[in-house]
Amino acid sequence: MHNLQRSVHHRNATNKSLTEALAECRHQNLLSEAAEQSLLDGFGPVAKEILLNEIKNVGKNKHGHRFSDNIRAFALTVFYYSPRAYNFLRTVFCLPSVSSLRDYNSSVDSSPGFSIPVLSYLQRTVGAKPCENECCLVIDAMNIRKDSSWDKNSGKFVGHVDYGGLMEESDRIATEALVFMAVGLSGRWKMPVAYFFTDHASADIQTNLVVDCIKRLHDYGITVRAVTCDGTEVNLSMFRRLGMEMDEPYFSHPCNSNIKVFGICDVCHMLKLVRNTLGDLRIIYDNKNKPIRWAHITALLDVQELAGFRAANKLSAKHVMYRKHIMKVKLAAQVLSSSVADALEFLRVDCHNFQQLDNEATVTFIRNIDHLFDLLNSHSPFARGFKAALRCENMRYWTECLSNLRDYISSLKTADGTLLLSHRRKTAFTGFIISINSVIGLATELLTREVNPFKYILTYKLSQDHLELFFSKIRSRGGFNNNPSVIQFRAAYRSLILKNCVSPSLNANCLQLENDDEYISIHRKSRTVSETPEPSDISVLIETCVESLAKNQFVENCLYYIAGFIVRSLSSVVSCDDCILAMHEKILDTPDPSVSKLSSRKDRGGLIFPSGSVYKIISTTETVISREVVHSSKLPNTSNLALQIQCQVLDRLSSYSLFPLFDSHFHDSIFLSGESHYLQLIRLIIRKFVNIRLKDYGKKFLQKTQFKGQQSSRMYFNKMVLFQGW
Repeated sequence: MHNLQRSVHHRNATNKSLTEALAECRHQNLLSEAAEQSLLDGFGPVAKEILLNEIKNVGKNKHGHRFSDNIRAFALTVFYYSPRAYNFLRTVFCLPSVSSLRDYNSSVDSSPGFSIPVLSYLQRTVGAKPCENECCLVIDAMNIRKDSSWDKNSGKFVGHVDYGGLMEESDRIATEALVFMAVGLSGRWKMPVAYFFTDHASADIQTNLVVDCIKRLHDYGITVRAVTCDGTEVNLSMFRRLGMEMDEPYFSHPCNSNIKVFGICDVCHMLKLVRNTLGDLRIIYDNKNKPIRWAHITALLDVQELAGFRAANKLSAKHVMYRKHIMKVKLAAQVLSSSVADALEFLRVDCHNFQQLDNEATVTFIRNIDHLFDLLNSHSPFARGFKAALRCENMRYWTECLSNLRDYISSLKTADGTLLLSHRRKTAFTGFIISINSVIGLATELLTREVNPFKYILTYKLSQDHLELFFSKIRSRGGFNNNPSVIQFRAAYRSLILKNCVSPSLNANCLQLENDDEYISIHRKSRTVSETPEPSDISVLIETCVESLAKNQFVENCLYYIAGFIVRSLSSVVSCDDCILAMHEKILDTPDPSVSKLSSRKDRGGLIFPSGSVYKIISTTETVISREVVHSSKLPNTSNLALQIQCQVLDRLSSYSLFPLFDSHFHDSIFLSGESHYLQLIRLIIRKFVNIRLKDYGKKFLQKTQFKGQQSSRMYFNKMVLFQGW
């Protein structure tokens, strides 16, 4: 308590002295308004607001405090995450009281149904702006806890099915919160406009709610041009009731028959379903009757696990055994990615792996799905290739690509010759074709119309990710509540539609692409280093075995690929131009061509091909790491392990002449500490590779020894509770 009082006293004294100093400087004309503003601009946005807030309220009693909208948003955000943390901050800073925050929240009606405050806000901000008032309506349901509680504010039991007065009340307990969110197609806005507590709403009810929502948005100046949902049977039935078909996936706007509203099946969900279909059926065939095998992907994983390296892809055991991570979009996207296709092609063409001799159709399938996902999930107007925004200038390109991919998907069939579009697992492929036809129709109409045409279209605006991230924010209330009750959901919803800075979880089903948070770097003091012990004589036999295992084409190519990444990273750190050139020089320092085949296959014009000396340093380091760490039965509990590895590598490299073209530079260039550029550069390369290698190995070792390659029980039951509504 004494320390806390001292902190408060110090804060008050600082505010008073700062205010007096600024006032005195302004009074004596020692500080201009521009200079004062420059001082304030030196702070970050939040720090600046807090500083101005402290200056404005210093010396006033608690009834005279006044707070800006930004301070209120900051206070609401902190209180949303943790009320206890907010109460502590109020002892240090001048912030609104908890009762004031409750007053801010209670000013917004958050009962189930359509949110009039949100609709009115959209009408004021974007309702009259051409292009910006056109949106995509995103629909999804979130599981909530089955609970019936007494709400003293409303004077009734809550937790039952509630459609906001649009339908008769029901005695059934609600199991889901059905949320409608409007996402601007051109403007940078998105807002939840309605939610309802349901118990698995039928297709008829959902259809009526969608039509009602489109009409209400139109009354407030917002035009819905697309409806996005996942591929559940209820949603597909809703599409059919609205009049959509696979070849013509649109219906007339209920308020304007000249406007088409297109249906979109969320591509992230479709991608997961494609992965699940291939993983469950094990084999499908393309239009040339060539097999697309899941076994090719599992064989790639086996090769990488045996070698201890990944061939420039993210594939791991949880990608193949995906059942316990079935909701993760990231895992499906990493399996069906061009990186995996490149690795499979590398094993077949360059390594002549006998398990991959017939993987041409699998490689083509993975590339096509990856390209389709990129086209239907474009984020940036500055991207190129398949990730580029849809424009009039490249209309012929993306139209042909989408049409070809649609024909390819339509031709896929099972082992018995049944087209996947007619199979019981048809949802993913039907959904992709619906999305392709809708994107072509919607983009063509918006880009080529005569009045207020769009400059470009980002297909990510048609994604369900926006609503998934909103659900993640709902669950983050009070330190992450996986299954909120009806009261908790309503309170979190009310807080989120107010201005705040709540961020979604990093463990959500999808990831936020933009993050404005800033973190403070914590620097630790360097530890004293003990002497490195000499290697024992018995290690000679182990070393021979390790080197023989490491000398295979797969590992060598992976090491050379990593070497290129290390050179790129160090080029921004090393200040000596000659040292940077030494890492790139390949005239007298050319590596063996056989080690660069993977990099050549992965190169799209931006990869770095390092010198032979860099590759020699990294391959030697890998030999030492394999001997000291990888082939040990446990993780070494040594504080100076990195230094031990570095010393052993330097000892092994002492007999080699590295960077031959730069001998004179390394001989003449000496730091003030007495260490040469030559030794410093080698140390940097070793240190960078050791950090990368040991971090990756530590994760694999924990997964292998603690969880036996399976998901932890805590994570398993956590996800079970989350997605089954317990």
